[in-house]
Amino acid sequence: MHCKAAAVVFWRRLLFISLVCASSAHAQSVVEQAKDFLRQGNPAAAYAILEPASDQLNDAESAYFLGIAALDTGRSGLAVIAFERALTYDPNFAPARAELVRALIATGEVAQARAELARLASVSLPEHVVRKLKQLEVQLTRRDLAQQRKQGISGYVLAELGYDSNINTGASSPTFAVPLFGSATVTLNQLFLKQGSGFAGLGAGAVGFKDIDTEYRLFAGVDVRGRYNFRSFDGDHFGTVTWSGNAGIRWQRGSHTITGAASVLENSVGSTTFDRQWGLYGQYHRQIGQSDEVGLFGQWLDQHHPILPSLDTRLSLIGVGWRRALGGEGSAVLTLTGYYGDDRERGNDPAVGRSILGGRIGLVRHLGFGADLVATLTHQKSEYRGENIFFMRKREDDRSDVFLGLVFTLAKDLTLTPQYIYTRNHSNIPVVDFTRHQVLAVLRRDF
Repeated sequence: MHCKAAAVVFWRRLLFISLVCASSAHAQSVVEQAKDFLRQGNPAAAYAILEPASDQLNDAESAYFLGIAALDTGRSGLAVIAFERALTYDPNFAPARAELVRALIATGEVAQARAELARLASVSLPEHVVRKLKQLEVQLTRRDLAQQRKQGISGYVLAELGYDSNINTGASSPTFAVPLFGSATVTLNQLFLKQGSGFAGLGAGAVGFKDIDTEYRLFAGVDVRGRYNFRSFDGDHFGTVTWSGNAGIRWQRGSHTITGAASVLENSVGSTTFDRQWGLYGQYHRQIGQSDEVGLFGQWLDQHHPILPSLDTRLSLIGVGWRRALGGEGSAVLTLTGYYGDDRERGNDPAVGRSILGGRIGLVRHLGFGADLVATLTHQKSEYRGENIFFMRKREDDRSDVFLGLVFTLAKDLTLTPQYIYTRNHSNIPVVDFTRHQVLAVLRRDF
């Protein structure tokens, strides 16, 4: 009898040990998969497999990776719990304590974040952890400054000098056939063909803000730019002036930010107002971990052309964006944006209205010789709704814009930016088919 009871106890223990070992092996397998996902920059996939196995993550490293996956997918509260759990297994696990500081900042627990930083101040740490702590100290300092500064004003002034190959966005071809006139060949006046010129410009802007509590901020700003072209055509230098203004409110809580504002803009060529617009815009941003930000935006504009009111339209536009800090040498930041717009004619001419589909890719990267590279590529396709009466076809445009700039910091708040801007508008309507090159240098002082 005693032998039988002992055998039962033995087999039960053996089964229990087998189950524990199997569970542990499964947990380790999940953690290894999660590590691969995190190395690939896919924290959502890592969290999806770690969270169901969280009860089996009974060591500091496993709980640490669960915390990383939670924090980098915007679950900062769960990340705090995971990092604290990792530290109960190993109080000396410095990477977990450093990430706990990051999670506490994300949840707004600033005092506790400072306390955790203080614990690490006297500890010998790996170099990558030291770099992380320096970044977190900068975050806390910026947060302190932002909280201390409840209202203020900032602004800039700039001067530019350069060359523009097409100051009037004139047509590329001087002659073309017009179907309305029996395909007769028409030669454009010199004034409507592309004209190149050197130019000089000035600009200034300012924005003021006031915090009405810890989450809401009111703001208003104004911006003015002017450019004078050295070349004259019949006494006209095609001097341009653009001014704009906006005012709105921003809400921010944790990783979420919502902004809404009203805007106004006016462009003038010489003494003539070329176009005037006012409208509304809104945007939502969410920070996901330290590396990613996603956003949605929308805009509504009433666009008026005083010299030709038949071109007046109302634009509705929506879009999405994603920004990722790539890290590594050069600290590159990649931005991707896509948008769709409906530019509806205000009059009775459907040839004025169009649909818009566009995208933009941008890159900012610090270079070894002390400059920041800024590069963007934008492509936009416009399809007009009505037939152009002169060319007996619906207008279609494919426009590409390239911007390349090097930002040199000459002194605190003083930058010099040599830049190149290329514009190519392919159109099946010859008078709006054009190419434009701009080479310029911009000296800017912020204050």
